[in-house]
Amino acid sequence: MNNKLIDVNLRYIFESDNCSVLRYSLIDENRKVLSDSKEIFKTLSNEGLTTNKEARCTLTKLGIDISEKGGWIKHLELEDLKTQDLNEKSELKEKYEKELRRLNIKLAQSNLDSNIENSETRKITNRNSNIGVGIGIITLIALCVQIWVNNKVPKTELQVEELMGILERQDTLESKLDSIIFVNQEVIQDTIHKSDN
Repeated sequence: MNNKLIDVNLRYIFESDNCSVLRYSLIDENRKVLSDSKEIFKTLSNEGLTTNKEARCTLTKLGIDISEKGGWIKHLELEDLKTQDLNEKSELKEKYEKELRRLNIKLAQSNLDSNIENSETRKITNRNSNIGVGIGIITLIALCVQIWVNNKVPKTELQVEELMGILERQDTLESKLDSIIFVNQEVIQDTIHKSDN
């Protein structure tokens, strides 16, 4: 069905008394009465723009709302913009999920590397070993939770905002873990230095 024809008739019905016209008075793009109005009559009803009783078209609340906001063509343009916005949000979410996975993997690898480098030192102090293993377990749990959360596609703007909050908390966690690793390395070096003396 021609969207221009829908737009013209929607405006025509909206401007009529009581937002209602007879089916036989529906018009073409040149505002001339259609010789066969069955198809547009059905289309207006199928789109939820009119209720059709016998031979009368009466605008529904949706039909009135769309008419007040600029008509059918404008409505379709707005729907396209909403779809584009949703697609852009989905792409942004994918980008953040990918970066989050990369950071989680980097953090897990960093912890693994730290544990390997400190294997001799772990023999000296069990406390530091337990912290390293604890960090590894927390990182693994965080990675699993993030992967589980990231596999859910946000359907609303609120869910996108929640994802942004998770990313901010992940950055904070990474910063805190870096601080703990740095402090642990200093403690290990002090312990080694003291054991050498």
